[in-house]
This record gives sequence, C-alpha cells and structure tokens, in this order.
Amino acid sequence: MLVIKTAQMRALEEHMALGFEARLSLAMRAWFPDQVDGMHGGEKKYRELLRTWIRRALDYGIRSERDIAAFVALILANAELSKGRQDLIDWCALIVESDDLAGASKIPAIMHRLRLEAQTDPRAKRLDEIFLGLRGAD
Repeated sequence: MLVIKTAQMRALEEHMALGFEARLSLAMRAWFPDQVDGMHGGEKKYRELLRTWIRRALDYGIRSERDIAAFVALILANAELSKGRQDLIDWCALIVESDDLAGASKIPAIMHRLRLEAQTDPRAKRLDEIFLGLRGAD
C-alpha cells in the first residue's frame, strides 16, 4: 500500500504553488510588460506582490488558477487602463467582495459585464481580450 506522508503532501503543494506563480508571472509580464518591468523593487518586489494578490484572491474564495490569474489581471489592468479614470472597474470590487456570490462565480460575473461594456469602452474590450487569453472562452 502506498502511503503519502503529510510532509510529502506539503512539499508537493509548495512545488505546485511555485509552478503556478512562475506561470502567472510570465503571463502577467506578457500582458502588462511596461507595468511589470517598471515596478519599483524589481523582480523580488513583483514576486512578493504576486503572492499577495494570490492570497487576496483566495481570501475572496477565488480558487481556480485561471480565476486567480484573471483577478491579478484586474489589479494590473486597473493601473494600466484607468489613467485617471477609475470608473472602468470600480464596480468589480462589489462583485469580488460579495459574500452572496460563490468564489467560482465572481470572475465569470465580471467577464459578463466586461463583455457588455466592451461594446462601447475600448478599455473594457482590452480587459476582455486579456481575460479570454488567460481563461479561454467559457
């Protein structure tokens, strides 16, 4: 009989988390190169921020890797696309912070609204394209 010890499971989980973090780092760098490259504190600070954003997503019940990636993209897009206009995704906070929505429903709800707004707002269209690239079509 195969027995997996708790320490082995923790090591496997840590390895998987580091792999996800590395893939997420590359994806965000591909979609937001100027923002990531221009971060004060360099790569070390960028990785610390990624870990913070991943933990924040988990705190909101957002658990799947593709939804976490979309959550991180929202954070980076807010800085890139707002440019003095916070109205693009201010409403996202209401969805993300809602206790009435399951974590797995939050990013799809945001994507639905973004698709509607993309018809008239090029910033929403850009974010919708990023989401499709990160998550694929649902």
